[in-house]
Amino acid sequence: MAPKRRRKFLSHELRSIDGEIAHIRFAIEWELSEGDSAPVLAIAYWRQRLLDLLGGRSLIANQRDAIFGLLKRIEQYDDF
Repeated sequence: MAPKRRRKFLSHELRSIDGEIAHIRFAIEWELSEGDSAPVLAIAYWRQRLLDLLGGRSLIANQRDAIFGLLKRIEQYDDF
């Protein structure tokens, strides 16, 4: 019975990570689309959230790719 429980946990964790990535993607796109207005949260905050995802969990390839894509998207913006 333990293997099924472990598999269910991993499935839930992968969906949770997907949800976090989707949330961060939405927030980053919203922040970057606001133009001259001051961001609600600094880009550095979102960058750190992405780095935390990379460092703290086992990710599948498409999750890593999504995170690296978002990091690349925000690297052009500097926080002052």
